[in-house]
Amino acid sequence: MILKFPTLFFCLALSTAVHATPNIAHEATVQQAIRKAEAELQWIDRTVEQQRQGQLDWPSWVKARAKIVKKTEVIADELNAVNDSGHPVVSYLLAFVESSRQTPWNERRPRVCALYQAAAEQGLLAAAVATLRTCRVQPIPVDLAEPTLVRLRMQATKALAQPDPYAAFYPLPTRSSSCFKKFVGPSADLSDDFTSALLDLKQYQADTHYLLAITGAPDAPETRVHYERMQALTSTCIADRRRTANNPHENQKVR
Repeated sequence: MILKFPTLFFCLALSTAVHATPNIAHEATVQQAIRKAEAELQWIDRTVEQQRQGQLDWPSWVKARAKIVKKTEVIADELNAVNDSGHPVVSYLLAFVESSRQTPWNERRPRVCALYQAAAEQGLLAAAVATLRTCRVQPIPVDLAEPTLVRLRMQATKALAQPDPYAAFYPLPTRSSSCFKKFVGPSADLSDDFTSALLDLKQYQADTHYLLAITGAPDAPETRVHYERMQALTSTCIADRRRTANNPHENQKVR
């Protein structure tokens, strides 16, 4: 049987629609998982803030902390269920959740960094800055030519140089921020284990510029450029203010 063109076109369109439907449904499931994870993480943040403000007594905090741990497990399970989509925001949120598990960092690090890296490779700036901050070999750079540091710096620089294809998903949470989250330190009630900051894209850009500045060669022109761009994005970078307060001449080294 020979199909006429209109009939053939209709069959092809129908076939495409049939195959596209599962993809659309899966994408909707992914989006729903992201929204639910973000809502649960915001609840955790509000609860932790209540504890920090002294609004919860000890028994209430013990119950809340148990609920937080349970919610964290549920979030991880639901994100894992859709992580095969390869969506970078799913990978990022999953890494964020995994980083809060009550296990030694050396055990968490490989999976957390692999998830952040998967998201960074797709252009998500939040993930690129997370890998540069969290996954480099030397916590405080000593050898600026260390291969992992060089690779992560290049990755972050590339992410900064192009529009973030997932800009619509910001703000996104982070456990650490050079410019926008004070380091509180370990707390007796473990509340610091769950604290985070919700940053928009501009704030992630500032954080990235700052990290690139402090992990770069002090006399390199690009180091000064990153530092100045950070200052253009924010005048209240916490780490920078603390650093210059401790050493008034430190700015001159960066500039």
